[in-house]
Amino acid sequence: MTACVASPAPPNCPDTSASAPAAPPNGAPSRGETSDDAPSQPASLLVELRAASAHPAKLHVRLTATRISATVWSFGRVPDSPVLDLSATDAAGPVEVHENQNRLELARAPSGRLVISYTLTAQPFDAARPLATAVDPNRLRVSGESVLALPDDYESRPLSVTVRIDTKMYPDANMAASSLGVGHERSLELTMAALRRASFIAGPMGHAKMNGPEGHDEAAWLGFSSFDPRSVAAEVAGFRTGAREYFAAKRSAPLTLLIVSDGRAAGQFDAARRTASVLVHVGAFQKWTAPIRMTVAHQVLREWMGAELALVPEELEEVRTLWFTEGVTRYLARELLWRFGLLGPEEYRDEVEALLALVATHRRRNEPNEKLVGLGGDPTLVVARGALYATLVDRAIKIRSNNKASMNDVLRSLFAQARTKRAPLPEAAWHAEIEKHLGAGASDMHRRHISEGKLVDLESAAIGKCFRRVPKRYDIFGLGFETVAKKAAKVDPRGPAHRAGVREGDEIVWLKHDPGRTDVDARIRIRRNGKTTDLTYRPITGTLPGYGFTRIKTVRDEDCRT
Repeated sequence: MTACVASPAPPNCPDTSASAPAAPPNGAPSRGETSDDAPSQPASLLVELRAASAHPAKLHVRLTATRISATVWSFGRVPDSPVLDLSATDAAGPVEVHENQNRLELARAPSGRLVISYTLTAQPFDAARPLATAVDPNRLRVSGESVLALPDDYESRPLSVTVRIDTKMYPDANMAASSLGVGHERSLELTMAALRRASFIAGPMGHAKMNGPEGHDEAAWLGFSSFDPRSVAAEVAGFRTGAREYFAAKRSAPLTLLIVSDGRAAGQFDAARRTASVLVHVGAFQKWTAPIRMTVAHQVLREWMGAELALVPEELEEVRTLWFTEGVTRYLARELLWRFGLLGPEEYRDEVEALLALVATHRRRNEPNEKLVGLGGDPTLVVARGALYATLVDRAIKIRSNNKASMNDVLRSLFAQARTKRAPLPEAAWHAEIEKHLGAGASDMHRRHISEGKLVDLESAAIGKCFRRVPKRYDIFGLGFETVAKKAAKVDPRGPAHRAGVREGDEIVWLKHDPGRTDVDARIRIRRNGKTTDLTYRPITGTLPGYGFTRIKTVRDEDCRT
């Protein structure tokens, strides 16, 4: 893939900021810029976003619909603020429109071109709410779910969508990007369900576009970061190319990487799969480490895993296959990063131990998976179990086949079946494929480790010749209190929150932590007797025994991958 980045461009690389992107592979959506003489479409929607810096900051939204007769326009979720200055006009004049919870309802069917406009009050950038509507004098970040009222009639039907982001508020950094790509204005054939899952950013940003026969990738980064986002953009594009080759996928739709830095502490980051994009939030001092690389690779792989290749149980409860769609995807992200040389031996080991720590210390570690999914469940444990189970199966297949087969053969075969069927596979397809390699005992392995949630027992060789298995104790995650009606309750007098200064009845102004991670500080703001205090502590409530892996020093790094 030819990687040409902007802001600034490296030597011998043309300035791509003004160049048209290469045509995407056959069958992939086009991301060309719109033009006035473009051929008309049966139905189209123009989305215009404009920020205003008044106090409080506001976001103005204008929707222009052509040949769309819908009378109900819905938000993906209740907006972050009340809808203000709401109006609708069509060829016949003003249209009465009512707001009903997260819906806008027109009093009559529109005639001709319909224009709906409204204003939302924006919030300051808040690391605890990465998808909230955020506007300040320097930048903008919004998500489709909470700012776009879209026609219900096209929830699953594609139409021609143009997104236009007005950046006049930021004259010194007149740049914008979205899930649709880099630029103030982008067009794409989209369903409204997909548009709701799009993100939009503007402000002082850098950007990159990478074109090649194997795909088209774009990237934009908003704010300062301690790592070079240009190299990260190229790395992610290269990883996606490798993943496409792994699946032998003939097509690869364009992907946009959006990186937003905010005030969160180093070590606290998140990555979310958005429409045709991955949205990453990092702190300004966050380095590009193995954990964040793993998280982003996981989201990139969802282009295939959980999308083209998905398992659905006979009872059609997709959540019951999280062990596969998320857990096996986590396993595959680790294995591909390792194969491509993007993880070192210790980083590979640390990822496995992080999963072992989670399943060994989780407060619901003794519950079967069926109690951990669905309403009120905790999918993190299910995902960890799935990733470790895949590691166990891979090792078992290698042993039985004398290293002539592996999990790669299983996943590629399932992907080929799903691509042919063009629909999710029944969970039975997984069992049939595993039994080809492991015999009837494969079903018992799945029952123990996935259905019943037994602790996976990995031997030393399961993660390569560089390590041997050793006993280890893992920290138990716990905040040390519960939250009831926005107040601290059941504060453990011997716990970390009490030692940091939290007391029973304290008002919780905000709380920021990474669930399950004991290596990342919990930060909390409390209010007591009218006084506000910020506290920071490690959420560790004790330790439990388990096992891990220690490095064999006599094995060289370059021999670990053989």
